[in-house]
Amino acid sequence: MWNTIILLFLSLFFSDEGLHLHDFHVSKLDMNINPVTNSLECSLHLFVDDLERAMKQGGFIQKNLISGNVENEDQKISGYLSQKIKFKLDGKPVALNYIGKEEAERFDAYYVYFEVKATSSTKNLEIEHKLFHEIFDDQKNIISFTKDKKLKDFLILEKDHLRHTFKL
Repeated sequence: MWNTIILLFLSLFFSDEGLHLHDFHVSKLDMNINPVTNSLECSLHLFVDDLERAMKQGGFIQKNLISGNVENEDQKISGYLSQKIKFKLDGKPVALNYIGKEEAERFDAYYVYFEVKATSSTKNLEIEHKLFHEIFDDQKNIISFTKDKKLKDFLILEKDHLRHTFKL
């Protein structure tokens, strides 16, 4: 009997539908202007199950991300993020440069790193942050923006507010 219960639990935990490990839907994007490289360095903290669900729905992946092929996974994550997080510098669209990912302290989350090239004359940074809004109505995307080692802005983007412009 215990074998059956353990197998049932494991099948739920490791299945595509699996147990939901969290009842809140949030990501956190830390953005920092690097004055030496004139780039916007970004660290995005998100739940892996949310990322997998959104990427499956969008046709980026068929199964779970952990396939052993890190380069292929990174390419797919980069493609997905490029569609969901968009930047404009002084009104002109710019691409995000995906750097990589690593597991967070919690086994069910990633830190994803990318940057956006700017110039020393850039005045405005606009972000459109639609991450996971296609799968969760209650998704919240937290953004902290740092310049010169000082927190310049902290905000939460929700379904009705997906864009924000920062003064550099």
